[in-house]
Amino acid sequence: MEKGARNKVRTKMDEDEECLLTPSGRVEIVRHDFSGFRPEGMFDEQNTRESLLRRRIIHLEDLVKELMARLKIMEKDNDIMKPNTEELKKNYDDLKNKVCVSEKKMEDNEDQMRKICEKQNCWKMDQDQQKVNLKKNYRRISQGKGTQGCQTVIKDKECFFITI
Repeated sequence: MEKGARNKVRTKMDEDEECLLTPSGRVEIVRHDFSGFRPEGMFDEQNTRESLLRRRIIHLEDLVKELMARLKIMEKDNDIMKPNTEELKKNYDDLKNKVCVSEKKMEDNEDQMRKICEKQNCWKMDQDQQKVNLKKNYRRISQGKGTQGCQTVIKDKECFFITI
């Protein structure tokens, strides 16, 4: 093979005409020693408008190929990521539901604690009131009959006054 002839191909249609393969895979027939597209290594030395356009076209074709390859990779990644995304959404929803349930339980516990505190406060107030009432009763009884006739019997934290 001749040097620079690696991209030359003979067609079955017309064996007398020479063809060139372009980077995009198109076959261009050489007429009058000129082709609209030439392989990348066969540019003119001069920066003619034609050669610049050919370079730009080849560059754009390469960019399109690269973009198509990236799109295929992204589609594969999307296919891989889709189940992961669905799993993450499911886990997020589960966690959100658990947090809602926990918050509801905390509110219920706060309500129960508030009720218990209210009952304890009422019980303490009742205890304090009972002590005050006992002191009043003791004073009233002791003033009426004297201190000698009164005995206090304490049974199960309740005070009973027995007069003798």
